[in-house]
Amino acid sequence: MRGLWGKLSSVVVGVAALLGGGIAPAAAPARSDADALIDTYLPLLRVVAQPEPCGPGEPYRVMRADALLGVDGIGRDGVVLTGGDGRVEAPTEADLPDPGDDTWHLDIPGNALRPECDYEELFEAWKTEPTVYARVATEDGRPGELVVQYWFFYLYNDWNDRHEGDWEMIQVPFRAADVAEALAVEPYQVAFAQHEGAELSDWDGDALEVVDGTRPVVYVAAGSHASYYREARWFGKSAASGFGCDDTRGPHDEVSPAVEVLRDAELPQWARYEGRWGEKRPSFNNGPTGPITKRQWAEPISWADEEGRRGAVDLPAGGTAVAEAFCTVTRQASKLMFGLLDRPLVVGRMVCAVLV
Repeated sequence: MRGLWGKLSSVVVGVAALLGGGIAPAAAPARSDADALIDTYLPLLRVVAQPEPCGPGEPYRVMRADALLGVDGIGRDGVVLTGGDGRVEAPTEADLPDPGDDTWHLDIPGNALRPECDYEELFEAWKTEPTVYARVATEDGRPGELVVQYWFFYLYNDWNDRHEGDWEMIQVPFRAADVAEALAVEPYQVAFAQHEGAELSDWDGDALEVVDGTRPVVYVAAGSHASYYREARWFGKSAASGFGCDDTRGPHDEVSPAVEVLRDAELPQWARYEGRWGEKRPSFNNGPTGPITKRQWAEPISWADEEGRRGAVDLPAGGTAVAEAFCTVTRQASKLMFGLLDRPLVVGRMVCAVLV
């Protein structure tokens, strides 16, 4: 009987709308359990404020990755897709190579080694809504467990490994056989990706800050965008990014991003792209590859188990002579390296003059 009354009610509402001179609004798409789980644990980002354009602080916010590929099928002026003997000016999503070809680069306008204010101005000009990408993932051979992953894309990484494009992520795991079961239990842990591996915290642990009962707070390190549980200055390192000081100290801007769900069975072409999200550069300064190439995409639980660690190394509050010296030396050494890579003859002559 409830089904019959529901149908009759729909007819009555439709007739009433027509008689009133209007048309009944279309029903909103039904939200799946996966959508509900993703929305429930959507992270809140605390980003180091930047009071003045091109000044100290963090100028970039999480953004749509496909913004690099234009709007409404029209590519971005200045963006170039290069790979092998190919070169596409102002590429659109349709120009991206199929999975299996990782030789391509999306080159963003600017010089990654000498950014000045170019990338900041580009980011402001594109005006993309702060957005994170989310997916529900499982792992073969690990039944009864699933995770919600949140992937963050930034236009530029301005740390001791300057490069165009930057992918970061966190994940929230559950001991649950499916999404419906996950909605009925709490996560047992969270994993925040940092330069190397991840920092783990129990869901009810002291490290994690949660708002609205379910939303983990992510303190975003200025420049590197590594994810931390609180504000401090940190020692960060990896084989892919070198080492130096991360800083999550405030004041902060709070960012509650929009979310776009990625479903493995129907990934957009940009999410299947295995090339690099930035210009081709040697070593630390090369553009990064995207989420689908990372171990945690296919093995999220093993990745956290084997590459996760408890705690990060924070530097003494208020600073010490040793900590200040370390942060200064690594920062200045990195700048010297960028100069040598970008203008080797000019910087080489300067170094020789100083030595003489």
